[in-house]
Amino acid sequence: MSKKIETLAKFLIKSIVTKEDEVVVSAIKDDARSTVTVNVKANQEDIPLIIGKKGSIIRPLRNILKIQGLKHKVNVEINIE
Repeated sequence: MSKKIETLAKFLIKSIVTKEDEVVVSAIKDDARSTVTVNVKANQEDIPLIIGKKGSIIRPLRNILKIQGLKHKVNVEINIE
């Protein structure tokens, strides 16, 4: 399940950034909290592209990942580094 969320996050984020080869996405499942945490590492120049003006890109990304999480009955958090 966390693999599907990780794959979806990787696909979406790589389609936004300019340096796709520097994107690293990992998903960590916490069974105690029923949460999957998606960690995204990207080039510093690409982080504003992922976030967008006033969060206009990251908000829909979070919503899409949360919908995928609902299918598997887990909460999804996303961290960008």
